[in-house]
Amino acid sequence: MMKKLLGIVVLGLLLSGNAYAKDLKVIWNVELDDGQAYKIILRDGNFCHVVGTVEGRCSYTSNGNKVYINVSNSVFTMKGSRSYFSNKIKGTWKSTGTNTQGKFWGYEEKI
Repeated sequence: MMKKLLGIVVLGLLLSGNAYAKDLKVIWNVELDDGQAYKIILRDGNFCHVVGTVEGRCSYTSNGNKVYINVSNSVFTMKGSRSYFSNKIKGTWKSTGTNTQGKFWGYEEKI
């Protein structure tokens, strides 16, 4: 009986780890604590696009509910968390170009 229960728990944990492992295909609407707002489209193949900037210089990785966005070869980076229960996102940002950093928040839309 205990082996079956343990097997079910292990299988559940293995399957739940893949819930966010795939490409996200979402839009992040974020506001930085300095007042700037951005729309970031997360696409297939771990590519993203910051609306209003040059295409092709943005990538992301995800691990569970954590998302790491890299814009222009680490000139601007974001480390964010996605809520499991709502469309809210939050995290920290850093700009090596201006040597500034701070927090961001926003919401996520499905594409």
